[in-house]
Amino acid sequence: MENQNNIFRSENKISSLVIKRLPKYYRILTEQQAKGELKISSSQLARLSGTTASQIRQDFSLFGGFGQQGFGYNIEFLLGEIKRIIGVDKQHKAILVGVGNLGKALIHHMNFENSGFSLIGAFDNSEDIIDKTVGEIKIRSIDEVKSFCRINKVHTAIICIPSDVAETVVEELYESNVYNFWNFSDYNIKMNYPDTNVETVKLRDSLMCLCYLATNE
Repeated sequence: MENQNNIFRSENKISSLVIKRLPKYYRILTEQQAKGELKISSSQLARLSGTTASQIRQDFSLFGGFGQQGFGYNIEFLLGEIKRIIGVDKQHKAILVGVGNLGKALIHHMNFENSGFSLIGAFDNSEDIIDKTVGEIKIRSIDEVKSFCRINKVHTAIICIPSDVAETVVEELYESNVYNFWNFSDYNIKMNYPDTNVETVKLRDSLMCLCYLATNE
């Protein structure tokens, strides 16, 4: 089944590697702006982001180029352009499924608005937490998730549940036109739903990579 509501697909088919670098540029530019900086050169941005000036210029040229030779980039303007390209100003509606320790931490500490999302609902299957509030979010029964997504036109879900549960939940979400997932489970969403957008966070994999580096330093 072809996904007709995939809100993040780019008509320009920009490489995923470029897209993954844009948030890093955005974060660095925000930090530099907070320090009172008004301009930044491609070499400065490259040094802070761990890439090359040539790569910076090449990435930005895909979107028209935002600097002037010898003058660098206006930070405020460049932030606005990257924000527009990523779609941070769209404030896509999102829900969170699984309000355990990780889910609660995300609700309390993740600034979804600054990343382009508005968290409008959270769901769990535990009677101990249903109808309670975490932060400013009321926790609803997972039985309500399909109707909630359809009524509120939600297309993005954050998955913080075990893999054996995630399979059923993702199927229900997909049937409710949810095609974008921030996935903290081990369930392979993309394999079963290839037309979805999935960012999978593997905390244990990352920690094991650090273990390797620490072991072989």
